[in-house]
Amino acid sequence: MMTNRYLNLDGTRPIRENWDELNDGFDNVQVEIDAAVTESERIDTDLTGHKGSTAAHAAEHITYAGSVAGAANIGAAVDSVQEQLNTAVVSGDSSPAADQARVSSTGTTYGTLKDRLDTERSELAAQLADITNNAYVYMSNYADGDNIEETASIQQALNDAVGRTLYWNKQKGSNYLTGQLTLPSNIKIIFEPGTKVKAVDTLTQGLNAQVLFLSTDTSNIFIDGNMAELYMNKSVYTTEWNHVIKLNGCTNVEIKNIVAKDSGGDGLYVGNVGCTKSYCENIRLVNCIFDNNRRNNLSLISVDSFYAENCTFSNASGTSPQCGVDLEPNFATDRLKNVRFKNCRSINNVKDGFRALLWAQDSTSEFIDVLFEGCRSLGDNIGFFVTNVKDNTKGIVKFKDCIGELNEYNAFNLTNCSATGVRIESEGCTGVDSNVSNNSTFKYCSFLITDGPTNAPSSIGNAKFTNCKSIDRRAIPMVSKGFAINPSTLTPYDIDFNNCESINHYSYPFDFSNTAIRCRVVNDRKYTFAKTATGTASQLQHNGQVITNEGATTSIRLTLTAAKEDTEITFKVRAAFDLKVYPIPTEQLLVLTNGVGKGLSSNQIGASITFRATKYSSWEIINMIGTWVEVV
Repeated sequence: MMTNRYLNLDGTRPIRENWDELNDGFDNVQVEIDAAVTESERIDTDLTGHKGSTAAHAAEHITYAGSVAGAANIGAAVDSVQEQLNTAVVSGDSSPAADQARVSSTGTTYGTLKDRLDTERSELAAQLADITNNAYVYMSNYADGDNIEETASIQQALNDAVGRTLYWNKQKGSNYLTGQLTLPSNIKIIFEPGTKVKAVDTLTQGLNAQVLFLSTDTSNIFIDGNMAELYMNKSVYTTEWNHVIKLNGCTNVEIKNIVAKDSGGDGLYVGNVGCTKSYCENIRLVNCIFDNNRRNNLSLISVDSFYAENCTFSNASGTSPQCGVDLEPNFATDRLKNVRFKNCRSINNVKDGFRALLWAQDSTSEFIDVLFEGCRSLGDNIGFFVTNVKDNTKGIVKFKDCIGELNEYNAFNLTNCSATGVRIESEGCTGVDSNVSNNSTFKYCSFLITDGPTNAPSSIGNAKFTNCKSIDRRAIPMVSKGFAINPSTLTPYDIDFNNCESINHYSYPFDFSNTAIRCRVVNDRKYTFAKTATGTASQLQHNGQVITNEGATTSIRLTLTAAKEDTEITFKVRAAFDLKVYPIPTEQLLVLTNGVGKGLSSNQIGASITFRATKYSSWEIINMIGTWVEVV
């Protein structure tokens, strides 16, 4: 038997006898050959298309067996390498200098080194375009800077640069020396790094004092100092008005990267002396240092839209008030509108770090709008200080996420701030290691609301503190109370403490005047005080807090102080002895007692009762657990 793919042929028969079968077999073979050719042509077409495709296979579908750890496919391997490259650029894994190179010479930090290079390239291109267009004036063509007075030459350079850019070349000698200079409108000034400009020692002093740079009724001024030093010989000045820079009625002024120091007055004065416009408008400070100025490092008198970011105000000393920043309008018509300080520092000034003295504002004044955000006072007398707010003034001064640290007295102080005047709010603020001088006048506390003998309103208050903290880190704490309302004569109204915390105080977290009305403490976590003997349950220290009889070995009687509206106190039984709570003889515990002077008692462990003072000189029960019975 002869076997083949298509037919079984008998090999003993002649071919002529198998002819029909052979023809059928050849026909079958031809059919399969034709089908094979068709399939071959299709495969060839697919291969040609595959070779020319950019997405024949997704990267994640191609198996990878290379050296990138943890990568099972090409996609994962590529992503891993890209991430390593990004990390190397940002963090400097491939070069320790890469991370440092993200920070410019003026202290600006960019997201990546590429961001910085792109930005500075654009700035350089713009400068080169200006040079090509003859838009630059060069100080080196006017003055040498060899410590010889060149006032007229420098002023001529300023005048010639109107509508153009003045490139202030670095001095040839120790410094430029000049009398008072006038800044014109429509000018851009760029200082070469390392430039020093000093005022002569003979500037006129007194009320008509001369300054280093004066600008009045001008607009559109831009200064980039590249940390140039603008300064005076402070020791020769005995008054308080010889400022480094004085802006009067100016509009659209931006000053960045300067050091203004050692003046006979302020580092910068923003106001309205001798000008047509009664306020400055749209003033911007960025990355500036104001140091060792005689009066204040910065004085804001009248301004609408002021912004300061990443500025330092340090070591003001010489003549009052000696603050880092002083917001002090002179007249009711002056304004403090849209004033913002962000991430600024006040360090070691003789008096206050950031002060708002509002005695000149009254009910006719513009709405006050001031925000300090992320600012820090270190080593100042008082860190953040608002004072002399009159009745019926309008506005808000707010401190957000600010820190007062190692202040001589208080981190935050509100003195003579009217209960019907500008509202004061503090949110997320912290006082750290306050009361360095241990001064009794300032009540040994981090946050103080009080009154004073001059410019006093009719009452004090209208303040709110939210998520604020008093922290004493010292081995022997010097903060007696975290938060205190402690006036001498005026009645406090409407002061709220929400979720505020005092850590490591040596007396009480809160200490309130017994005259305080509608002054509330609302905390998620209440402070607990154990009383083991008969005595007083005072709103001075226990407002918003919990009193227990834990540790008591006998019954005790606690008498509430006179009810002041919205005061809350909670009592809890922790020992199996009578805990008796009484009002003063002329007041009543509503509604479980039948008459004034009667008390409530419980000896049931776990029992609790919360009282809130009403405006009708009584106490109402707002929460009760367990059994409490009337006692006479």
